Amino acid sequence: MAGGSALLTLAGPVGWGVGGAVLVGSGLYPNSRIKSHAKKATEELVKVEAETSSLLAAGHKIDGLRSRTVKHSSGCRTELAWQEFSAPADYSEFDVEQKERLAAPINHIRSLSELLRTEVVL
Repeated sequence: MAGGSALLTLAGPVGWGVGGAVLVGSGLYPNSRIKSHAKKATEELVKVEAETSSLLAAGHKIDGLRSRTVKHSSGCRTELAWQEFSAPADYSEFDVEQKERLAAPINHIRSLSELLRTEVVL
């Protein structure tokens, strides 16, 4: 009985040591998992921010393309309307300025063709 009592007495401090080690270990393991998840989240955030920046740049380029498309299509329509309603019916009656205005729709259409071939790369 004295041996059992001595064993129980020794088990108290040993039990405290084992319990303390378990508590410390259980506190460190979740902490390392949290750090791992935080690192992965930070890496994903960097990727998302890069993609967002790329999309914003593409959006600005698209806005520029749209603006130039509107400008050239409007210019082309204006020149074609002038030719329809104001230009002489016979080319031989055109003066120099009127002949130069005939080239304007062609230039607008060429510019529109270039805009159609423009690629927006992400």
